[in-house]
Amino acid sequence: MPTTNKLTDAKCRGIKPGDTARKDFDGGGLFLWTSPNGAKVWRLAYRVNGKPQTLVIGPYPAVSLQEARQKREEAKASLRAGQDPNGARKAAKHALTLDQAHVAYWSGRKDLSPSYLSNERRAYEMHVQPDLGAKVMAGITRADVLATLNTLDARGKHKYVRKVRMWLAQLWDWAIEQGHATENPPRSIKPERAFGNTPVEHFAALDLREVPAFMERLAIEGELQSVLALRLLALTWVRTNELRFMRWDEIQGDTWIIPAGKMKRR
Repeated sequence: MPTTNKLTDAKCRGIKPGDTARKDFDGGGLFLWTSPNGAKVWRLAYRVNGKPQTLVIGPYPAVSLQEARQKREEAKASLRAGQDPNGARKAAKHALTLDQAHVAYWSGRKDLSPSYLSNERRAYEMHVQPDLGAKVMAGITRADVLATLNTLDARGKHKYVRKVRMWLAQLWDWAIEQGHATENPPRSIKPERAFGNTPVEHFAALDLREVPAFMERLAIEGELQSVLALRLLALTWVRTNELRFMRWDEIQGDTWIIPAGKMKRR
């Protein structure tokens, strides 16, 4: 039995998908991977420093059996020369700049409101991009990120710097999953230790026992917008922004329908 060239075109064409992915080996690490939905892809299994690796060669039949074998021999030659056949692809992945990663990640966040995305983008462009945007993401260190965030913290933006750190940590989480980075520098920064705090100033509030007298006091006032707004706020318990930006076209009969885009929880 030959150790290589075990497959034929007829056999490749005749492979049927199963409940799970299957591998049909041609030898020398080359195999045709078939997904449960019927997609067929040539792959090559090999090792670098004892660690298993996989090179994706291309889809079958767009990449023929003969072409896949040729790619196998080229990859074997690279290994004999001490080079990883996946080296160029891995290098390209790790050459992604923070600007490029930022666009790729946040453009895919369709679950967020336009205003939220706008706030994140403005923070990035103003406070992160000037120092880090053009740098290769895999080369950005914890010290680089902390220096940028410390600039914000030094200006007294203690709450804002926490948001920026959170947004950057999410970006790095994505980059690690996609193979563009191996560590998450922003995630390793503990905001409660790294940054200052602003004294909490609570808004003035009525004690629950004072509410009835307050409502009675409002009832004897004129038809002032501020009075009407306070009464409506007490009756509906909406957020102040939702009330301030209320529109007539949101009223349907005796029901107020607040658009999802205005709601914090959508």
